Amino acid sequence: MFIKIDKIWGKYGENFLVIDYICCMATIKYIIKTDSEIASIYLRFKDGASFDLTTKTNYKINSNNWSKLKGQPKNINDADLKKLNNNLTDLRANLLRSYNNCENKNEINTQWLKNFINPPNVDSISNKLV
Repeated sequence: MFIKIDKIWGKYGENFLVIDYICCMATIKYIIKTDSEIASIYLRFKDGASFDLTTKTNYKINSNNWSKLKGQPKNINDADLKKLNNNLTDLRANLLRSYNNCENKNEINTQWLKNFINPPNVDSISNKLV
């Protein structure tokens, strides 16, 4: 959070102190790293200078159908590309919701992001404990 303090003058010469709180919001962008026919879609998760994380999602696309400028499929009128775009939108919303609900922002790292995209299999862990 950044704080900006300004001093303004009132109508009759009195001073007022104006304090603005400027909050940084985390951003999520989708990228592909190759121009090959089948490209994995990567998620870049960034919050100012706090962190800048990138990891692979479970989604793939033909690079000819990907808009690098918009970070989404080009033709969302196509049923499969529209479904992919909806899945990416849902992933973005769920990730932001999870991040905003996280009480300890210091635990946000690449492993946290990978676990969010592919949650660890809890059943296999509990079977080893029994």
